[in-house]
Amino acid sequence: MRDSASGEGLAGAAVFAGFEHATLTNENGFFSLDVPENTDSLSISFLGYDTKKVAISGKHVLVFLTAQSRFLEPVVVSAGKQNQREIETTVSMATLQPYLIQNRITSNIENTIQQIPGITSTDGQANIRSGSGWSYGTGSRVSVLVDDMPMLAGGTGQAHWSFFPIENVRQVEVIKGSSSVLYGSSALNGVIHIRTDWPGNKEKISASAYSGFYGAPPEGIQAFQTNRLLTKSGGHFLYGKGNDRMQYIFSVNGMLDEGYRMGEQNKRIRLSGKTRFFSKDKQWIYGLNGNLLAGKTGSFLLWENYQYAYTSLDSSYGLNDSRRYNLDPYLEFHGNKTEHFLQTRWYSVVNTIEQVDGEPDQSNRTSSIYSEYRVKWKQFQKLGLTLNTGGVASYSESNASMFQGLKVQQNFAAYLQADYSKNRWNISAGARYEYFRLENYKEGKPVLKAGINYRAAKATYLRASFGQGYRFPVVSEAFIRTSAGPVTIYPNETLKSESGYSMEVGLRQGFQSKGGLKLMADLAFFRMYYENMMEFTFGQWGTFNDPLFGLGFRSVNIGPSLIQGMEISLTGGGKWKKNEFRFMAGYTYADPRNLEPDFIYAITPSSSDSYKNTSSDTSGKILKYRNRHLIKVDVQWENTRWGIGLSYRYASSFEAMDNAFFLLIAGVEESVEANKKGDHVVDLRAFYHINSDWKITFTINNLFNEEVLSRPADIGPPRNFNCQLSFRY
Repeated sequence: MRDSASGEGLAGAAVFAGFEHATLTNENGFFSLDVPENTDSLSISFLGYDTKKVAISGKHVLVFLTAQSRFLEPVVVSAGKQNQREIETTVSMATLQPYLIQNRITSNIENTIQQIPGITSTDGQANIRSGSGWSYGTGSRVSVLVDDMPMLAGGTGQAHWSFFPIENVRQVEVIKGSSSVLYGSSALNGVIHIRTDWPGNKEKISASAYSGFYGAPPEGIQAFQTNRLLTKSGGHFLYGKGNDRMQYIFSVNGMLDEGYRMGEQNKRIRLSGKTRFFSKDKQWIYGLNGNLLAGKTGSFLLWENYQYAYTSLDSSYGLNDSRRYNLDPYLEFHGNKTEHFLQTRWYSVVNTIEQVDGEPDQSNRTSSIYSEYRVKWKQFQKLGLTLNTGGVASYSESNASMFQGLKVQQNFAAYLQADYSKNRWNISAGARYEYFRLENYKEGKPVLKAGINYRAAKATYLRASFGQGYRFPVVSEAFIRTSAGPVTIYPNETLKSESGYSMEVGLRQGFQSKGGLKLMADLAFFRMYYENMMEFTFGQWGTFNDPLFGLGFRSVNIGPSLIQGMEISLTGGGKWKKNEFRFMAGYTYADPRNLEPDFIYAITPSSSDSYKNTSSDTSGKILKYRNRHLIKVDVQWENTRWGIGLSYRYASSFEAMDNAFFLLIAGVEESVEANKKGDHVVDLRAFYHINSDWKITFTINNLFNEEVLSRPADIGPPRNFNCQLSFRY
């Protein structure tokens, strides 16, 4: 099943042979269906495409469907590891389409996903609906996937956003809520799934080159260099081709960014590739995907003071030569009654840190092996029931002096997912058991999930869901001892896993005007509960003989926490003559609470620490580093030649953070007071189609040069300007 314009496979198209025989196309647009002997035709339907009736001639049928409109309801695979329309899922989901990535001139996808309602990211750590606070380069409650497999570094649990092939993104799918049944540890707060594209039965070529510079800092902030402009540039080239027996796509992406903060350079080049081969009968699919990145980056943790926010404390910063590699062999079998999927990944990260006199060696190496075998049972599809069962095994080695030598982490899991779809009902249920081992720490966790979606009217969908989740500590949280400038980060070998659940009720309502405008409104009320919540916390974790008298950061279990709130979003678009309009908007309210503010989570040389006596919130009830209010808006208009777009993001200021920041770091209290009304950021973009293949794009990020306080002692980038020339065939 393919799109008549692009030749790409269509996932989730319905194929009927009478009333009793039906199936859906798989992720690649293929289907298999047993039909009665006297059947001479099939009926094909897919939302947003014209229904088509085709004659059966032989065992193989090639069908092309014609789109009714460019604004199709997204088909997602993340919610149940199978094709579903987003409106029929039992959990809150959001999708990010490629047009927003292509028109924003961004070097990594982290910058773009923050435009999705409810999502923020600080120091590379994503969080959904205030489910996480701030941690420095370790641990994540949001699992990041690339083409169905997790892509978090084994030793640190980090998502390396620059490693992902942004030039070949087909769709980004976000699950808002616990997803540990299908995706295991680190999916406690949700999932960000990056799905890359295939060329289909055609040739695909794209290329781009961009250049830009950073403007003056916000008023009152001193640039760390004043004698010249700080620039950034980069680009990519992509080529792909396919036919009925094989497809491949390769790309190269590079950038050179001088940064806006002291030492924060970013130089890198990445190679990416995907291949897949089909057997003659289309039952077997196999291939190899991979990425390779070499780069050099610099960063620092704390500023000198508020006025010199772009200058590091004591002028110290880290320089990292990084090498990252992954290879993903896979094999699929698509039979009449079952489908089998074997996915494997080898992922290696090598960081070589330039060592300064007196500083500890921070170089590290992590190598991970991941494998998953899944079976999709189709025997019960006539009854509307689909079963997915699977097993997962992973092994990771982390070796560094700052991890106290070689550390080994292992995971083994088995899961079952059942999805029922009939008439107006979509029901989902699942279970998983996972065994985890990190050195001498061993633990097993069972989790359950259930959800329901009911179509109350033609375009009205009601849903409710419950899902349990967990997150095991990673190597860097339990064993790291290193420094970030003058500040030490301490290990916690007694750290325990955190677990919890998320609950949600929601309503999706579709609208369509006579003029062709299509809208989808979504309202959700959510509740997330965490037990033994892990947080990156400032305190006196060392002795008086250590730097700064033992003051520094450490991951600790703070006790039980509860986050409740609501989210409303509106997406849509329309086309009038030669004009096209798209938009995405949302508001998220979260009330993040510590349920036991007097709980003593650590006894240090100088005090007994609880949330109440270490937080800037004197009640100790508000979780640290959370935004109570988030607003996201993106609009874009274009015609055959011109286009313009605008993005707006608002995040309310933190109501609680570590008291130590105010006491020890110059300028933090002043900056918090200056930014108490929150952050408002506006990005502007405009583009011009030179012809059908070539386009030139201009962007201004942080248009009004607002001072953005992403965390204590860190001011975000100033106004910056970019220009890109791109080609797409």
